[in-house]
Amino acid sequence: MNNTPNFNMKIKAILDATKHGERVCEMTGERWEVTEIDIERWRRFNVPPMKVSPKTYFKLMGQLLTGYSWWWNTDVESGKPILSHIHPHTPWLVMDDEAWHQKDFSEIASNADMSRPIFDQLYDLAMRVPMSARKNIERPINSIARISLGDENSYFVEGCRSKRSFYCSDSIDLEDCAEVCWSMRVRESYNVMMSFDLHRCRVARNSRNSFNCDFIFDCWNCESCFMTFNCRRAKYLWDGEQLSEGEWKKRHAGLDLGDRDTFKRFYTDFLHRLGTEAIWPENFNLKAENSSGEYLNNCVNCQNCWYSEGAKDCSWSVWANLGTEDCVLGCHPGSAHCYGDMIAIHSNDCRFCWVVQQCQRCEYCIECFDCEDCFGCVGLKRKRFHLFNKAYSESDYRKNLNEIKCAMLDRGEYGMPLYGRFAQGPFAYSGGSFFLDDKPQEREQLGIVDFETGLDGAFGNWEGKHLLSPSEIPSRLEDADRVKGKAFLDPKLNRPFTLFPAEIDLYKKLGVRVPRWHFTSRVEDIWREMNLFDFELRMCAKCAVPITVAKNKTFPKRKIYCRSCYLAYLQSRS
Repeated sequence: MNNTPNFNMKIKAILDATKHGERVCEMTGERWEVTEIDIERWRRFNVPPMKVSPKTYFKLMGQLLTGYSWWWNTDVESGKPILSHIHPHTPWLVMDDEAWHQKDFSEIASNADMSRPIFDQLYDLAMRVPMSARKNIERPINSIARISLGDENSYFVEGCRSKRSFYCSDSIDLEDCAEVCWSMRVRESYNVMMSFDLHRCRVARNSRNSFNCDFIFDCWNCESCFMTFNCRRAKYLWDGEQLSEGEWKKRHAGLDLGDRDTFKRFYTDFLHRLGTEAIWPENFNLKAENSSGEYLNNCVNCQNCWYSEGAKDCSWSVWANLGTEDCVLGCHPGSAHCYGDMIAIHSNDCRFCWVVQQCQRCEYCIECFDCEDCFGCVGLKRKRFHLFNKAYSESDYRKNLNEIKCAMLDRGEYGMPLYGRFAQGPFAYSGGSFFLDDKPQEREQLGIVDFETGLDGAFGNWEGKHLLSPSEIPSRLEDADRVKGKAFLDPKLNRPFTLFPAEIDLYKKLGVRVPRWHFTSRVEDIWREMNLFDFELRMCAKCAVPITVAKNKTFPKRKIYCRSCYLAYLQSRS
């Protein structure tokens, strides 16, 4: 980034005149504090001071995260229906992943026009270049998967490495699971969120190293526990009652979670008690040295980060995993020295990109792979010295890049993320609507794009086909075989869904009732229980000391203890 002398001088002059102190977000009016550390960070990344608050920046980028979205679109090459995270009501073009990776889109290029906003030109180019339909990183085997890390015999899984699993998201090393989100190393389990190393567990939240447990929250190293909260190394607990092994097994044998009414009664009670009785820690960080945020594990010097493992020296980052280091403002798994990117994987020294992998020194690029020194490019692979998909000599590239970045800086574009019209789906289904505190009054301020989800055939071509009412799905698991392969219409979403034969078999193996509503809603219900990447000041429910905690949409009034009170509480229960 040091070969743009005029731009560098402009940035230096701006930063030399920048003072620390309170700022007001230009878009939302939010006040935030700029520190000397922030100014030094901008110098290091050679970017201008932020015009919007970090929280607003993430809300802008969050519009581009497609969440757990599954829509029917049309393959631009074959004309056939194709499943994708890209909604057909948007102008984006989509193409099958394998065909997309074999294409060279450098022939779709344009020249930079300094008289027009660069964002307009990038948008025009992006609407001409097809996107990969599912963005699989590893090729899935016999699976319906998005952003697959290596799935086998799994269906409607997103961001997973799994085997024989259904309707899971953002989870690694799953086997024979359903509805598992944001978890790792989970086997034969159902309806799990933010948990690790579980086996044969049904309905688990924020738990670790547990076996044969049902309806557990914040339980570590537990075995054979039912309706249990905030426990360590517990065994044969039943709703707070200590039982013998024989008593527990007898009571458990009489439990039929394959019965709809039984499951619903316990599930409703579990969620109610999470919001009223269970003790929540100040955060769920583990071994987070000199770090702040939520869901951090083995992180060092990470501030205002969320769901990250093994990250170092990062700030305002999410999913900083796989050794992320020195990254700011964005999602940078396995990357280093990146700034403002919404998904840059195993990349280095990138700025303001969206879905790039193994790229270096790229800026404002969209879905590029193995590229170096590119700006404003879309869909390129193994390219260098390209501007808006057009190849240049190194000297011409540097000269034009310098001019483009100066024009962007003068116009106030450089340093802002892509957002709004670049969204690939309705905001209601975006990742930003789930892990950020979405305020309805901010939608117009942030240029948020939303629309009805069923537009333009997004639910598939079901016209003339016979769809059953979900009320016909049996209440008891033992009767479920008769609906294998049947199609139903979710009346709330007005969206069809099918019960796969392998799905019914998995519910039987797990011993849980067959759900009666669309799988996207089931996953989203779990997502809504997450602690958000948005924080507030609360008082410890025990000692009343002020603590900064993550907000939670489902449990806004949950009982939270500060770290010392929480540890003392766990000790009192051991």
